[in-house]
Amino acid sequence: MPQQRFRRMRVISALAALLLSPALIAFAASLIPGTPVSIASVNGVINSIAILDSSHVVVAYQDTTNSNRPKVAICSISGTTPTCDTPVTVAAVTTSALGVTALDSTHIAVAYRDNTNGNVSKVVICSVSGTTPTCDSPVTFAAVVSVNYFASALDSTHVGISYSDANNSGHPTVVICSVSGTTPTCGTPVSVASVNSDHQSAVALDSTHFAVVYRDQSNGQRATVAICSISGITPTCGTTVASSVAGLTPSLARLDDTHFALAYRNFTASPSAPTVQLCSVSGTTPSCGAAAAIAPNSSVYTSIIAIDSTHLAVAYQDLTNSNRPTVVTCFISGSTFSCDPATVLSAVASTYTAATVVDSTHIAVMYQDTTNGSHPTLVVSAYAPISAPTVTTQSASSISRTTARANGNITSDGGATITVRGFTYGTSADLTSGTATTTDSGSYGAGAFTGSLAGLTCNTMYYTRSYATNS
Repeated sequence: MPQQRFRRMRVISALAALLLSPALIAFAASLIPGTPVSIASVNGVINSIAILDSSHVVVAYQDTTNSNRPKVAICSISGTTPTCDTPVTVAAVTTSALGVTALDSTHIAVAYRDNTNGNVSKVVICSVSGTTPTCDSPVTFAAVVSVNYFASALDSTHVGISYSDANNSGHPTVVICSVSGTTPTCGTPVSVASVNSDHQSAVALDSTHFAVVYRDQSNGQRATVAICSISGITPTCGTTVASSVAGLTPSLARLDDTHFALAYRNFTASPSAPTVQLCSVSGTTPSCGAAAAIAPNSSVYTSIIAIDSTHLAVAYQDLTNSNRPTVVTCFISGSTFSCDPATVLSAVASTYTAATVVDSTHIAVMYQDTTNGSHPTLVVSAYAPISAPTVTTQSASSISRTTARANGNITSDGGATITVRGFTYGTSADLTSGTATTTDSGSYGAGAFTGSLAGLTCNTMYYTRSYATNS
């Protein structure tokens, strides 16, 4: 009696088919928050954070307990445990806005508003030895009243600063400063657009391109993006692109030299959910894709970071859930993305959320803990993205007149437990019709597995395909 023949086919997990539309279907990832640590026993607002190296971050805040001084502290990180050194006063002045960035592992730049001396805009460079910052003399880069500073290093000797120029009708403005040692030299500030703006954020795409986002109060409060090219310390900004909705507290994350992600609170919608758009850049022209909510609750103080070029994290204050500090992680596939359910970092009320990546498996989020003395607080979370399992199909064995044994191998579980595995089989080569399925449900890992095929017709060609689904 002729034997049935089986051909080998390969399959990737059913989870791979879930990545269909922006942020509408969850993918699997693991975000495990560590224990939150109070940076200082003071009331700290207007938080800002930046990565120094894979084991150190710098945090900055306005110390309202101590005359609204601008403060910075260096925190070392071991796993998910941060240890913060004593905060240092950047300058003996009052402030109401500031932003920090790292030039390299031993130098930081802090931009702030000096309320003591005419509300002018200043930048100071601090050197870091171990966990001790030492700040040099501040330099005024704009003799104007400004708000919402955001700093981003272009390279180790240049920093870009964005802010709203209150002396010039609130125009979103960019200034570039070169740094020699701990001495900054700043160019002439350039208006990005002739509109009233606030809620600034910025990110360097490379050493000569700077992306800026702001809330355009002259255009329906839309989150609006511009790309500025940099020559020396002179920026030239291109055409702006606005979101289709009101976008509050927007922020940016660099994916690569020509791609970035935009997050904001969608104030047009109800609830005003945290929302993400993926954007590309050609020269100084940005183009952004469709916007999608990444969580069902209302949010504010969104802070987006790129873990790598295909993974994002968005931290925010969850207004619907008692103002909890919350993070959503997302996976990018081409021009689309999918997001995991939200993770609450701590069961406290929070505000002034800011985030940075530590390394490919850790992120750090800073917030004001309004449940516990309004202290500036830091929590580090371990991140493990979970992908679709990888499965191969081998030739069938133990073939009889009406039965056979199918053989497959799970070569990778994708970082999560396999909950279902089995085989699809039938007489069509593409297995699109007239198929049957074997299913094993349980808890499995990587490795070989088999399935019993029954009810086969003698002298007929059959095809098999293995599959697996993880948790």
